Amino acid sequence: MIACTSNFEEMNTDPRATTSISPDLLFTGALRSGTLNWDLYQIGQNLHADFYCQYFANNAPGFQTDRLETNPGWLATFWNNYYSNFIINTQEAIRLASPDPRAVNKVAQARIWRAWLFHRLTDYWGDVPYSQAGQGVNGSQTPEYDTQESIYRDMIEELREAAAQLDPTQPARYGAADILYNDNLERWRRFANSLRLRLALRMSNADPAAAQTEVRALMTENRFLASNADNAQMVTFTTGQFINRNPLAILFNFNEFRVSKTMVDLLTELNDPRLPVYAAPVPNSNPPRYAGLPNGLNAVQLGQPANARENFSQPGPPIRAEGAPIPVLMFDEVCFLQAEAVQRGWGTGDARALYEAGIRANFQRRGLTDAQATAYLAQPSVQYNGTIERIITQKWIALYPNGFEGWAELRRTGFPALQPWANPGETNGLMPARVRYPPSEQSLNQANYEAAVARQGPDLPTTRLWWARR
Repeated sequence: MIACTSNFEEMNTDPRATTSISPDLLFTGALRSGTLNWDLYQIGQNLHADFYCQYFANNAPGFQTDRLETNPGWLATFWNNYYSNFIINTQEAIRLASPDPRAVNKVAQARIWRAWLFHRLTDYWGDVPYSQAGQGVNGSQTPEYDTQESIYRDMIEELREAAAQLDPTQPARYGAADILYNDNLERWRRFANSLRLRLALRMSNADPAAAQTEVRALMTENRFLASNADNAQMVTFTTGQFINRNPLAILFNFNEFRVSKTMVDLLTELNDPRLPVYAAPVPNSNPPRYAGLPNGLNAVQLGQPANARENFSQPGPPIRAEGAPIPVLMFDEVCFLQAEAVQRGWGTGDARALYEAGIRANFQRRGLTDAQATAYLAQPSVQYNGTIERIITQKWIALYPNGFEGWAELRRTGFPALQPWANPGETNGLMPARVRYPPSEQSLNQANYEAAVARQGPDLPTTRLWWARR
């Protein structure tokens, strides 16, 4: 018998394998994968938030989430990818860039992106691993769950510090590796402030004093996204690998969902010129007719002739088009955020003007004219009336098809009113307040899972998140 007694490690190391990686590559990957490839977009966003906020409705009998029933496998895949891909890569980009004082901008941009990622994660589940997450093999394999309250406070602080950290005089930059803003530091600063405003207002019911303090400081600085040119959105392409394509363009080909009846009915009621942008006419209708599919139909109901998918509107061509960008945070949303802040008395300005600016900005990015926006704003049902409901209703319309934010605003404010689900599901017909933790957490991180459930409330879709309790 012959054994290797020397140079074993050297002999068993693949000379072609990568032993180190650039933070630039990690950051690029975290930006693109964090805005969701088509498969995670489907199981993570489309089959949950998009249905829960009634932007879309399901017409595939085998999909149960629109019937308010949990699919643990989908949630486990989304959770696992979030931690093992988006967050760990962002965290590693920060770790690798941090020792170089010239790379302060790389660290700051990754910190901003990490906050954006965690905010979407906690808005789905509530309490989640945060302070002990993303540490890799050297960190805890059973990380504690932080409270959503503490996560929100830290994300806001991270955004404040990272925005202040940006320094155009420092030479180490991401350059073309920054596929969100092409290394435009001013836009990153405005994105960080705008995201901070979103998070602060999300706390408005749970901790109005802290929210007001944060909003006032931001409104005084007034350094937000300033036009549609500043929109944070992920560019996609008309051809090539699926990873670089518009997820909705790919999912559209599966023919498994339609525009929700809630959206179509509201746009019709408001005589909204965005209807043909958001929805396609029912096939073979002349003149063109739009019809939304009710949410929550079960397999038997979907098999009835009246509910055949051919009777309902698909997403409009601009929404499902190849090459359409993936929204991250848009200027029109920032206008509505500021309008709400002024309406609450948490900042100076003209709430009406900000509300109208949000609608005009949304019309512009939808390819509609300012004259159409003016006519729309002249309607009594659209005119600013000094209520949060009017602001949030228009914001919900403008956010489409960003179900993450549409669902969050519904949970925070209750606006606009949704139509009843056709079946009660696990929530007795109520809009879900969160999603369940993946079953793997109960076996692999049991003590911390149980502590989170004992603190937050039952691991059910009816348990309200911290910021949604009012």
